[in-house]
Amino acid sequence: FLKMISCFCRKKESNTNAENDKKELKADSVESAVVEIEKKNDPNDPFTIASDGLKSVIDRVYSNSIANLGEGSYIIGVNGEWGSGKSTLIELVKRQMEGDVHIIDFNPWTSHQPANLPVDFFRTVATSIGSLTMRRTMVRYGLALTKAAKKDIGDAIESLFGERSLDSQLKAIGEYIKRRNLKLLIIIDDIDRMDGDEILAVLKLARRSGNLPNTVYLLAFNHEYVESQICQKIKGKNEDVNDSFNYIDKIVNLPF
Repeated sequence: FLKMISCFCRKKESNTNAENDKKELKADSVESAVVEIEKKNDPNDPFTIASDGLKSVIDRVYSNSIANLGEGSYIIGVNGEWGSGKSTLIELVKRQMEGDVHIIDFNPWTSHQPANLPVDFFRTVATSIGSLTMRRTMVRYGLALTKAAKKDIGDAIESLFGERSLDSQLKAIGEYIKRRNLKLLIIIDDIDRMDGDEILAVLKLARRSGNLPNTVYLLAFNHEYVESQICQKIKGKNEDVNDSFNYIDKIVNLPF
């Protein structure tokens, strides 16, 4: 879909000022693009076609999860070059699904360091959906994952909860989501603006949170850039570089 959109956008941009071609996609321009698309109300507009298709996929994922045909969360990777319209597409999907799901925008680049991502993530989710008790559980779980990232000492993490393990904490969060019949759409945009450590932290976070029911992640990134950053990090650790080529595929359930 985004390849088609990219071609469409390049054709449109050929008539614009060269300076505008070099401008980065910003929040106000995304908003303007979405408004223009909605004004046209053209079913043949490539962004409309892509957003309808993506919404249809997300709806099916929720239906399967609620019917217990699938367990855990589902990760969709929205792949495209810089300026190809990833943010615009996601904003259209958000507007289409508003009111039907809990939409949670998580901005990982606001964390002070990659190791803090888990606690920042679960604090964001907790603020959006949780009761006071569940908010505390989510934040404590995020803190445990953060300590794991910093220390990598399983025994120390287990002691945070006494006899209750990390798995049981995640299970409690999942049961809360099921009990309230919540549908979570978690959006992480601009991953391709991060460095290798940050990218790996985001992907690991999505993987570790993969048991959350009725949850769809939308990860927006340039696949080529993200893969190159992962490759550099793996080289630095003297690990098999070939692992970088399927690292994303192991985490992302559906590339879009």
